[in-house]
Amino acid sequence: MKNEFVPYKEALALKELGFDYCCFCSYNSEGKLAGNYGTYYKIHLSEVTIAPLFQQAFRWFREKYNLFSNISPKINYPDDYISGQAFHIEILDSYSKELGYDDGVYSYEEAQDACLRKLIEIVKEKQAD
Repeated sequence: MKNEFVPYKEALALKELGFDYCCFCSYNSEGKLAGNYGTYYKIHLSEVTIAPLFQQAFRWFREKYNLFSNISPKINYPDDYISGQAFHIEILDSYSKELGYDDGVYSYEEAQDACLRKLIEIVKEKQAD
């Protein structure tokens, strides 16, 4: 189940960006998942770093920043795809302008992590402007 949650480092970055969805779990100060899965945690508690699900993080980027991400298999490398090791990432804004692209060779889970890190990077750059 813990693989469904955004990693601690990215959860901290989301907190800094203002992520404010209710979540079922949080991270303790050591970066370990903590809390009761039946309890909702809200990020406004400064001592708590909530642990959003990946789907919550991706939805938040769509709703708050109009950033749409796509993780799809590389069709140019069927041998890699069959072994589950070939996915690419594409990030678009609401005007279909490409903001990020990564054609690395990943498992789906690695691509999901890389996509989230790229979304965080894009928003941080926008906020710095």
